Amino acid sequence: PLNGALDSGKVAAVFGWRAEPWEQAVRRAAGQIIAEGLDA
Repeated sequence: PLNGALDSGKVAAVFGWRAEPWEQAVRRAAGQIIAEGLDA
């Protein structure tokens, strides 16, 4: 159980560390698609 909890903590830390840059990348891509749609 202890090892499982540590593994879960590592997974949460990895996802927590990657969530923000990934979210920013998605927002940038969506913004570009919207901008292209408005231009077209």
